Amino acid sequence: MSDVISSKNIHYVRLTWVDYANIIRCRILPWESHANLVATARPGIRMPNAVFGSAGKRLAKGFSSVGSYLFVADTNSLRAYPPEDGMATVFGWFQYIEPSPGRDLAAPLCPRSILQRVLQ
Repeated sequence: MSDVISSKNIHYVRLTWVDYANIIRCRILPWESHANLVATARPGIRMPNAVFGSAGKRLAKGFSSVGSYLFVADTNSLRAYPPEDGMATVFGWFQYIEPSPGRDLAAPLCPRSILQRVLQ
């Protein structure tokens, strides 16, 4: 963890992503839960597959509420969250939960993965 974070009085971490409608989304974890999470091999939380198809209170056609991805925290992106005292934010990647032969772990609809492919 960075010295900037450890010097702050951080109580919560926002696991953050930007969806296809350019809306900033997040899941908030207590700092202790985040610390336990990043101690694992793949520091992530399960997110429903529907996260990519959520349109207001409905699920867009072609998306399913069945199944889930792993939202893996990019620990290098951890920063204090300026608008709120006691809060930090970290971005991440949506990945398949289980590896499969011949398939990358990256979820094909992960906005951050798509951006990375475009930049490459």
